[in-house]
Amino acid sequence: MKQRNLIPISLLVWGLLALFAVATSSADDNIVPRKITTITIPGNLPHFDISWVDSASETYYLADRTSTPGTGRVEVIDAEHDTFLYSITGFVGNAGSGLSGPDGVLVIHKRNELWAGDGDSTVKVVDLATGSVVTSIPTGGDHRADELAYDPVDQVILVANDRDAVPFVTFISVETRTVLGISPTPKLPPASSSPFGTSKGIGFTCRCPPRSRTRTEKLTKSIPRRKA
Repeated sequence: MKQRNLIPISLLVWGLLALFAVATSSADDNIVPRKITTITIPGNLPHFDISWVDSASETYYLADRTSTPGTGRVEVIDAEHDTFLYSITGFVGNAGSGLSGPDGVLVIHKRNELWAGDGDSTVKVVDLATGSVVTSIPTGGDHRADELAYDPVDQVILVANDRDAVPFVTFISVETRTVLGISPTPKLPPASSSPFGTSKGIGFTCRCPPRSRTRTEKLTKSIPRRKA
């Protein structure tokens, strides 16, 4: 008898869960975003690029190209209290298309480091304990080192050099701060006028399973193609 009752009880539980999911979804659909506050940044952010949130420290980092060459910086914001903290200087600044920086930024929390691509084809490493650039790593290009990705398994940084005549991806050792190699991308045909047909830019994802599993790491480059 008890075994026969398991089916209706299970159906009842699943039914309640389904109703809860629908109710939650409906409630979420009714949420209207609202501005909480305004954080003032020195210089009013005339030109900026990528940002990064370090959830462990609740800190927000924003690549600020400023308005003039030689004054680029990364703005550091307390994301818990919504307040501006300080600026990290030492970047190219606004030097024209494909030459400005900082660009992509990311934080390696365990190392207390920020890594940022810059307009002079370098990747700069910042010691967050001092808030200053401690290493500048040339990637060998003529234009910016742009967005980055981090492989915590093998301690490798990947950076997209997307504005060179032959775009490429640079692999950098986090431990030695040296270039391990590059992966070039053939030059793409001219783009159409559609914003979705642009030939500029390289995107990539890094799948990095734990060391205990079979090593099947893959780097996938997403390259925009010309609109047919």
